[in-house]
Amino acid sequence: MPYTGSMNTRRNWMVGAAAALVSMATAVALAAPARKAPAPLPPHKRPAPTPIGLTLQLKLGATDGFFDDAIAFSRDGTRFAVVHTDGQTYNRVEIFDIAAASAAGTATPPPTRTIDLSPFTQQPAELAFLADGQTLFVKERLVVDGAPQPARAQLYKPDGTVLRAYGPVTDLALTEIAGVEAVVTYKEKPGKKGISYEIVATRADNGKNIVKRALVADAEDFVKSADLRISFFSHHYLQVHGRQKGAFDKAKDMRLPDRAATYDVVAGKITASADIGDLREAQRLMLLRKNAPDVAAFVRVADDLSHVELITAADRATPVTLADDMVKYDPRSARDQLSPDQKQIYFSLTIDPVNLVAVDKKIADIEYIDLYRADAESGAATRLGRLPALGRPFGWRVSGDQWAVLRKHKGFSRGGPDLELYKVTAK
Repeated sequence: MPYTGSMNTRRNWMVGAAAALVSMATAVALAAPARKAPAPLPPHKRPAPTPIGLTLQLKLGATDGFFDDAIAFSRDGTRFAVVHTDGQTYNRVEIFDIAAASAAGTATPPPTRTIDLSPFTQQPAELAFLADGQTLFVKERLVVDGAPQPARAQLYKPDGTVLRAYGPVTDLALTEIAGVEAVVTYKEKPGKKGISYEIVATRADNGKNIVKRALVADAEDFVKSADLRISFFSHHYLQVHGRQKGAFDKAKDMRLPDRAATYDVVAGKITASADIGDLREAQRLMLLRKNAPDVAAFVRVADDLSHVELITAADRATPVTLADDMVKYDPRSARDQLSPDQKQIYFSLTIDPVNLVAVDKKIADIEYIDLYRADAESGAATRLGRLPALGRPFGWRVSGDQWAVLRKHKGFSRGGPDLELYKVTAK
């Protein structure tokens, strides 16, 4: 039966009914036993990552300023050098005796000796010890707005005085020629009708000339004296790779296809030539080599990101087998270093914590830096060690069984505050 009373009376009735219901619910709740809150889900527990296949020998912390990117080991592996700077007011090389520094334990040991670089440069690009383990090569090549500037270098005696200076030139490198340490300078001199490539190699110990060569090319990079059209330089500018015109076949009344040729700057002549089998692959290698004129071999991630490939000194692309699936690595993380004897190449790849495999498992992987060593001819590779990246960018340098790792700044691309030296225990 519908309710026919006044609105106020009806409202009072509804309020009273609601209050009665609340009272009843409260009484029931008080009479029932108290319910426990659900226990929180257990967190995913994983121990803090530690180095694998590596033993920490030494850890240096920059109490002021930072360590720059350039790092060098002596040939015998007994000492290393690093640049300590604040980027403005001081810039010095600090040289450490590894055994003495390691014996100091966790305390930051003082360097064995220092060299003030401020009169020469505020941003060295490369450090290298000569074979005597004392003389130091320091190279500067600044990059301004993405464009490389002329290169300079100096050799420093053990007492910190300058032994010899080089440049400015287009580029330069410390290398070996027939077992003799040499500094190679490379200079491009544009002219009205083309360009002159000047390569000068001098002994590092006494400064005497080994070779001085000028290759004068026309607008199409053809060098008449070498009968070669230049494609790229390699081996620290001591080899020139290009194409020779094919010979004329009288029987067929036609010119044969161009041949690939290698010109040896020291010998002053073409030392190798061969038919070009795969034009597309030859063009690909040429473009890669143009970006790596100062090394004989290097590794890179293939264009399709499926694997790592080694580009050998003979310009052969060889796939490298990894200890983990390539899909787990960040393809942008590849870094490499050729050994002084050019027989081995070291490279690193960093695990991407949210790679496809980790996403499928719904558990992030540990961000390890994996260090590999590969044969520079066959590409046969071994993973030497794994180091937690700790969410920071890094740089590194290898000498034999020693791996120096620079923990870089997160928001500043140059240098970092911490340097760690590890001994590789894997064989």
